Amino acid sequence: MKQSAVRAQVYEPTSDAVPGRRLSNHTDRSGSTVHGSKSIAFGSVFAAVGMAVAILALLGRIDASAGVSWWIAPLCGGLFAIAGASFIVHGVIGVRMERRVRRLRETHEREPWVWDHPWDELGSRDDSGRRIGRAVWFTVFLALFLVPFNWVAFFSPERPVIFAIAAVLMDALVVASGFRAAHLITQRTKYGPTMLRFRRFPFRPGVEIEMHMARPAHLAGIEAPVALLRCVQERYEVEGPGDDPSQVVVAYEVWAQQQRASFRAGEFIWRFTVPVGMPGTALSERPPRYWELDLRIETTGVDFAGVFLVPVYEDGRRR
Repeated sequence: MKQSAVRAQVYEPTSDAVPGRRLSNHTDRSGSTVHGSKSIAFGSVFAAVGMAVAILALLGRIDASAGVSWWIAPLCGGLFAIAGASFIVHGVIGVRMERRVRRLRETHEREPWVWDHPWDELGSRDDSGRRIGRAVWFTVFLALFLVPFNWVAFFSPERPVIFAIAAVLMDALVVASGFRAAHLITQRTKYGPTMLRFRRFPFRPGVEIEMHMARPAHLAGIEAPVALLRCVQERYEVEGPGDDPSQVVVAYEVWAQQQRASFRAGEFIWRFTVPVGMPGTALSERPPRYWELDLRIETTGVDFAGVFLVPVYEDGRRR
């Protein structure tokens, strides 16, 4: 097993500068740049239009172009409806979170860990389930989205070359996404759900952070894995061509430190010290800020990988 060198790096953000290092291949927690009631309204339009197109097509009220299969229009309408439904669900979850935050904040103004996120004070479970869900959702939706393109490219009377090239490239993306989903599922099956236990709750900047994790059976013989504790700030940024920009979620690493674990009584133990003045967790904000422990261990076969939320909060009186 390879172990990277222990490192520590601190970034000093200013109010005008983008903080820290931009993270690539990082699964964000925003899910979208549109939240709450706006997401519900946006999704409702998509869902309504999609359902209308699908129903009208099935009833024969929409005439397909010559040579186009009858099922293309209902499928396209259904895809719009599914996309809209996903925004609606995301918005409903956001509205429920906003209500919970308002309700608990009234009585726990100086205890942000009470209302900011539904923490388990004993510890944090790895987010493999969330990553698997997003990977499977993206793969299935993209595969369905590409069905009309593949039909035009390979089965329609015209079979335009440009469509064939685009379809092959996009199909490769579906295969890659499916492989990632399968890899995450295999990982979860091999190691099972993993929980990181907190020595105290919550943690504060300037105070030692100690976390424990029972060693999974498949990691027998591993005694000193290196874990990365970092603070992540998500931003909503505009990217894309000047005439057609879009807003995307970008994650930045504000502060990070690696530490090698000690091993005692069947548990990995990590200890970190977060400098005074570092920002605390703000999972209820949009875009959110949060602390996470990223643990990756190379083993025979499928490697172990887990990401755990860590409750680092400033003194509520300074918020």
